[in-house]
Parts: sequence; structure tokens; C-alpha cells
Amino acid sequence: MAAVFAIRTQRTARTAALLGRALSARVSPWRLLARCPGWPASERLVQSLPALIGGDAERGAELYAGNFDLAGSAASADGASVFALAPPSRPWFRELHGFAWLADLRASETALARAYGRALVEEWIARGCHKRGAQAPDIAARRILSWLENAPFLLGDSEPAFRRAFARSLARQTRRLYRDFGSAPAGTSRLTAAVAITATGLCLDERPAVTNAGRKLLGDELALQILPDGGHVSRNPAALITVLRDLLPLRHLFALRQMEPPSGLLVAIDRVQPMLRFFRHGDGTLALFNGMGATPAALLAAIAAADDAQGRPVLNAGHAGYQRIEAGPALLIADAGLPPPPLFSTAAHAGTLSFEFSVGRERMIVNCGAPAGEGGEALKASRRTAAHSTVTIAEASSSRFAKSDALNALVGGLPMVEGPEHVECVREESPEATVLRLAHDGYSPRFGIVHQRRLKLAHDGTRLEGVERFRAVGPRKPSAQPFSVRFHLHPDVQAARTANGGSVILRLPSGMAWIFEADGLACEVEESILFSASEGARHSQQIVVRGTTGDIERLAWSFSRTAPR
Repeated sequence: MAAVFAIRTQRTARTAALLGRALSARVSPWRLLARCPGWPASERLVQSLPALIGGDAERGAELYAGNFDLAGSAASADGASVFALAPPSRPWFRELHGFAWLADLRASETALARAYGRALVEEWIARGCHKRGAQAPDIAARRILSWLENAPFLLGDSEPAFRRAFARSLARQTRRLYRDFGSAPAGTSRLTAAVAITATGLCLDERPAVTNAGRKLLGDELALQILPDGGHVSRNPAALITVLRDLLPLRHLFALRQMEPPSGLLVAIDRVQPMLRFFRHGDGTLALFNGMGATPAALLAAIAAADDAQGRPVLNAGHAGYQRIEAGPALLIADAGLPPPPLFSTAAHAGTLSFEFSVGRERMIVNCGAPAGEGGEALKASRRTAAHSTVTIAEASSSRFAKSDALNALVGGLPMVEGPEHVECVREESPEATVLRLAHDGYSPRFGIVHQRRLKLAHDGTRLEGVERFRAVGPRKPSAQPFSVRFHLHPDVQAARTANGGSVILRLPSGMAWIFEADGLACEVEESILFSASEGARHSQQIVVRGTTGDIERLAWSFSRTAPR
């Protein structure tokens, strides 16, 4: 008897509530006029924020030499103030004023690096703080946390005048961050800001008003952003890394101050940690959905080391909208949910019903992922449905994105403005296989077609079968439309068509071989790209099967493990 697990998601009152709460927090005038009682300028730091990961001593040596290679762009100070340089890119500017690079100077463990770090902080207090954009809430929050983490490195053997200036600047920055909290982009930026305010209150001497204000903001954001299964409202796996990067040190800080942490903080950590494991493939990298880029290996390892449970991840993440199937050495992760609410969709992708597939430590079927840095045209391309292992109709995306520069400035990106309104997921377990029956209506408004997808993975992990169906909806019969079924291959996978073009042989780095077949249709092997490789974008291949909805109502395909030849 098969066990059946069904989910039907649609736009609900919860979505409206999320939007309302996020917008009201953004524009509420009381935040702009906030006066924070009990927030006089502080002159003493009584505690530092525990650092989750260390820095890179080699990068620290480059920084000491005046070479600031940040966010994929480089600039040299050449004896001048690095804060006076014209920034080579916006991400470079953000990283410079975020001060996360202090950890690299700290890793050098030299008195000269310490003195240089102090000089840069003094320089920022004197002139860098006046740079336009340097006080943006998301940048300010990261800078405050970086200063608190590196306080022992900066304050050791320092003069009393520097210690006072350091603490006063932290207090001023935190007060301004609290005032500007509502203008922070919705999502992890606002959560990080709440963490920074809370951490400052715990680290500065006798600042309960600051701590209490931060706890209130933190509780509200955690309730808004963390879903019951541990997923993030943005549906971006990268957001889970940011959440734990900020919450784990804060939990430790509460323990150091012998104070009870907010219950919402502990609940969020307990939920998010297994959800992060949900997205991990056998090689340790995360699945590429909804804005996930290259996996930060060192940070992920530090987060995993702080995971006390280390249990098996959940398989049915219905609230987050994902499914995971483990079968022998094989693993399949599928996007089976609605796009996130618009304000949280500025990094989301039009990848509904896409999937990734790996065998052991080898990735086989992937999505293209998100590029690093500003992205530009590459970022736009990565968000389209064609950059995902799923079906496109008429080469259109299943979701549409805003194009307004004004909206981009308001919410910190281009959100989704149209997409699937209903997504169905039925999970069936039998002695032989696990089956996912999926459907979405993202193509209904334009083409009158619902895409249905059936994925079946044998329990021994040696065969993955799929069926694509195109169901007509509406009073009129839809016109025939061209469709493409894409399977993006990891760059390490070699693909070659057989002589008759009816199948494709895949060879993994270990020598393992798989064969792809598609219901009598020709299989093309075309160029693709993996935007999210750790070393930068890498060329890859994709299998593409094409047809027309009017001619084909059902397309079956399969990947089967075979003996290498």
C-alpha cells in the first residue's frame, strides 16, 4: 500500500499578511522618528561577539600591503586612504564598508596587522562614515557585527582614546541602525540588522534598552521569515546560511553574558539547521534554487560543526515548498512550491518543478545557480526558467520579474510580479520507488496550459523516470506551443549522443555511466553554464528534448545507470 503525502499551495491570507507586515515595518514613521531612551554614548565594551569562522592569513597579508581584493574586484590603496578610492563595483564598496575582511587581518596574528586594522577603523570613523551609502542598514549591520567579532584583535594593547572612540562609534552606528531599521530590504538584511542591535546591547556596558529593542525586532523578524519546517520565506538556501551565521554567535553571546536567549532564537536555530542539511548534496554543496550561488565551504563547515543534532534531514518540506528523495547512493531535490511573496523574491528564480540529481559525491543534474557580484545580464539569465532543469513553453519563463528601476531601488532588487498561483505536489512511497506528482499553472494565463511532471526514483537509486504532461485549461482549446525539456549537467559530467540521436551517454568523473532516453524523440546535447561554481562561471552541457504541445500531450524520459563502456 503506497503512502501518499499531498500538498496544494496557493496564494493565501498568509502571503498578504507577510506583505503587509514587511511593508509596514519598512515605511512606519515611528521608526524614522524613534528616540531611544537609555541610549547615551557608550565608552566601554564589556564583551565581544564570538567569531563563527576565522580569516585567511594570506588575504590578510595582501590587505596589509594595501591590496583590497573584495567581492571579485580589486583596488590598491598605494599609501592613500582606501576609503577615498573610487569603488570598482558596488559589491566591492559594500564589502569594504562591511569590514568582514578584518577577520583576515586578525588571522595574520601580527602586531603590524593589528595596528593597521586599528588605523583603518580610525580612518573610517574620521572619514569613511561620511561616504554616501556607507550607513545603509544592511552594510551598517554587517560592519557592527564585524567590529564586535574583531574587538579583541583591535582593542588589545590599544590606547584608551581608541577604545573610547571605538565604543562611541558602535553606539552611534547602532542608534542610527535602529532609526533606519524600517528602510532595510525585507529578508535577511533586516534580520541581520536586528541581530546587530541585540549584540551591541549585550556587548556595551549596561545597555539593557538596546538589548530589549533588539530582542523585540529580532523576535518579529524570526516569526516573519522562518517557516515552520525551517525554510526561509525567500525560499533561497543561501538565506539559511546567513540566518545561522548571525544567530549561532548571538546564542553564544547570550550564554557568555549569562542571560536567557529569546525563545524564538532557539526555535529558529533548531528549525533551520536540519533544513540546511535538506539542501546538501553528497559533495557537501547546496542545491541551486532561488538565488543560491557558490557554496561557502568554510562557513558551511563551521555551521555544521555547531549542529548538535546532526540527524537526517526532513524529506517533505511542505512549507518551504521542496521535496527530497534519498535512494541508495542517489539523491533528488525538487522545487515543488510557489514563488516567494514579492518583497522576498528579489533573488528568486523561475524554476518551479525543477530538480537536481546527484549520485554519492558526484553532481549530475543541476540548475545553473546564481552568479557572484552584481550579475548584470548573467543574473537575469540565471533567473529564467531556461536556466533550470525543467520545462519551458515557447521559451518563456514560468514567472515574470519586475523591470522598474524605481522598484529595484525601493526593495533592493527586481521581485517577481507574476507566476504560478497553484502548485500541486503528491508524494507516494511504495516498496519499489518514490514518486512525486507535481503540477503548476504558471503558463496558464499566457498559453492556457498546466505543466504536470511525474518523477519516479527507484529505491536502489539506479533509475530515475520522468513524465511531462501539458494539460489544457480554460474554455478554449489552447494553440500548439513549442516546448523544451532541459537537463543541465554539472561541468564534470561528459555527455555524448548515440549514433541515432535517440539517447545520450553520461560519464561521471568516477567512471560511472548513465544513459538518458526520451520516448522516441531526438535528444540534443547543447552548451550550458554553471554560474555558481566556486571558481567562477564554468562552461557545461545540457540535454534538451523539444516538441510541440499540440502534437505531444505526454513525454516520458529516463536516466538509467549502465555499465561503463
